[in-house]
Amino acid sequence: MKILHVLDVSIPRLKGYTIRSQGIIESQARIGLNPVVITSPRQENLTASREIINGIVYYRCGSISSRIKVPFLSELLEIKFFSREIEKVIKKEKIDLLHAHSPVLCGMAASMAAKKYSLPIVYEIRAFWEDAAVSSGKCKYNSLRYKITRGLETRLCKKVNKIITICNGLKNDLIDRGIKKEKIEIVPNGIFLESFKERTKSKELLQKYQLDGCVVLGFIGSFFRFEGVSLLVKLMAQINDSSIKMVLVGDGEEYENIKRYIKDLGVEKHVILTGRIPHDAIMDYYSIIDIFIYPRLNERITELTTPLKPLETMAMKKNIIISDVGGLKELVPEICGQIFIAGDVEDLKKKVEKNLFEEERRKNQVANAYEFVQKRDWKKLVERYSEIYNYEITF
Repeated sequence: MKILHVLDVSIPRLKGYTIRSQGIIESQARIGLNPVVITSPRQENLTASREIINGIVYYRCGSISSRIKVPFLSELLEIKFFSREIEKVIKKEKIDLLHAHSPVLCGMAASMAAKKYSLPIVYEIRAFWEDAAVSSGKCKYNSLRYKITRGLETRLCKKVNKIITICNGLKNDLIDRGIKKEKIEIVPNGIFLESFKERTKSKELLQKYQLDGCVVLGFIGSFFRFEGVSLLVKLMAQINDSSIKMVLVGDGEEYENIKRYIKDLGVEKHVILTGRIPHDAIMDYYSIIDIFIYPRLNERITELTTPLKPLETMAMKKNIIISDVGGLKELVPEICGQIFIAGDVEDLKKKVEKNLFEEERRKNQVANAYEFVQKRDWKKLVERYSEIYNYEITF
């Protein structure tokens, strides 16, 4: 079976979206499916219109040359352009099924092409585009733009053959919109377990950041506002202990704000801000952190969606503390880590102190987390896609 994955962006760009996509696509190839990829005009730094990455063919449709900046009209032109590029790949590769991945622009472009060629289409939602726009300050909740985008997504979901979400939060929201629950399948976030193994601390990094003998708290990920990274800086301003350090790895829209906040609170000696690091060095940074904290703020997007990084943390047998938002609680059961009240630095401080002093509980949670994450190996999760695809091709 030949499946065309319609993506917003893909590897070599690295973020949660592209890493999940890579896991899905390469796992499908391993079990005998035949995935092909096309990326939207939003893919950056293109060097070719077609390339092969890890044995998978990636088509790059390139950027759309339009000077129109009128809201919705520019997006409509992008959808039509992308749809025509998808059609070219359908004909060239003799595609059997389309698998479009959010955002809704990808789904709409794929839906137009699928209709023209009478192909089944599966639409996978990782987050709702309108909620991501609210969190990044691009629109306001229940604004005209928000309502139109939400309406387009709902309409698309009613048209496609099958919907896949990554968690119950998204599924339940779609059901509330009138989408039949039988139409929605869940394939949760996963990882390649063989890529995330427990390892000894990197001596080079311990020396570089002067962390020998310290308890290291940390965060690895994108610095979006809803991730709540600023709360970790505030936490360190309240911890009066030179043997406890914080390592923040990554970058993003909040990076410069976090950098200023560290200076404003006078915690430069206690908080290490690494910026973006090479992908092949990420495991060394995982190794030096003792307790990972995921302090997502209480927002609609964090209630409905699950992140990816906590799975990597659990696979490497690390302690984990999460905020009590729905997406994190669904991903990290209470037996696997400690939970604090989102946005409450005092409660977070109590949980950190409790973690440090309750060794037996800490060990049990690490063991439970490691057992839980074994079920999230892409080698196991990929079978769900075969079942969904076969159903659509057959019926």
